[in-house]
Amino acid sequence: MSGLRLTNVSVILGEARVVDGVSLRVGEGEWLGLIGPNGAGKTTLLRAIAGAASIETGEVSYGARDLSQLGARQRARLMAVVPQHPVVPWGMAVADYVLLGRTAHMGWLSRETGEDLDIAREAVRDLGLEKLSDRRLDELSGGELQRAVLARALTQAAPLLILDEPTSSLDVGHGQQMMEMVDRLRREQGLTVISALHDLTLAAQFCDRLVMMAGGKAILEGPPRAVITERSLRDHYGASVRVLTGPDFGVVVIPLRSDNGSGEQPASLDVETL
Repeated sequence: MSGLRLTNVSVILGEARVVDGVSLRVGEGEWLGLIGPNGAGKTTLLRAIAGAASIETGEVSYGARDLSQLGARQRARLMAVVPQHPVVPWGMAVADYVLLGRTAHMGWLSRETGEDLDIAREAVRDLGLEKLSDRRLDELSGGELQRAVLARALTQAAPLLILDEPTSSLDVGHGQQMMEMVDRLRREQGLTVISALHDLTLAAQFCDRLVMMAGGKAILEGPPRAVITERSLRDHYGASVRVLTGPDFGVVVIPLRSDNGSGEQPASLDVETL
């Protein structure tokens, strides 16, 4: 099968089994979202895919290739990773940082080629960073830095993009813009995307399919409307919510107080009045 495949993957950290026998598939060009409460194993699973966490049992493959057999440079040509808390060289200019994404395609002692520079410039342009290209990374806002990290990942020209909470430090507007950019680039470049997301409404709006994790296991899988339900969020998040669905807006999750401040139970919501 083409695309990404995980077969019975388990990861142990210390004495805890943080990922427990997860199997899933992500087809080429698909966007799969990982959701679940804190400590569910989402980030560790992404780290296992990226080779940053050791797999105790199971296998991760892309196409016909077993990723455990690949070196770091080979893996970097295959997948680009945008971590939740990226470590960046603060004194470096944005343009130079984005160009670092070409390292996996260069020889040990070689310099960047004209093609490398063109690819980096294209990523800067795609992410709207032209006016910031000479700025230092430590001079950027949180949203600007997120875009720079994504541009560096895209410069790797890898078919698989791994995102760990790409909107966690962004406000609602910049979070939406980030997801829109990823979706546009996925469609234009045929990228396969797997991401961990806390914002359930954004996950439902943009991901083709969702996997809900809890206790290190993949417990639910399917289209957003099948995975994000009031019952699943109550059972696995301990959350009191209303889940609204409609042809114009997809799935929207609304948190509810257990009472409205007066001791009364919350009234049912009518989507027609919103």
